[in-house]
Amino acid sequence: MLESLPTPPRELDSRSFDGIHVRMLWSELDGRVTVAVADVKTGESFALVLRDGDDAAHVFAHPYAYAAWRGVDPLMGADAGLRSLESVELLSAA
Repeated sequence: MLESLPTPPRELDSRSFDGIHVRMLWSELDGRVTVAVADVKTGESFALVLRDGDDAAHVFAHPYAYAAWRGVDPLMGADAGLRSLESVELLSAA
């Protein structure tokens, strides 16, 4: 019997400006939406998993504000509870 390969998250939207890459990703596996941010100039990165009631477009437009509000430190990458292996791999590929 063949095992199915994990389905990578689907990119819903992305934008880049001045070395900062912001991506909105949707996981078909669990239905989660993640906003991932990578700053190639500083090496900082973090990912925010959207919560019930979050406006995805607003989180995508203002990820640094949401990171500050949730206590995510970009210098540390992200809070361990918010960052998934998939997000780490996708950020490094950005």
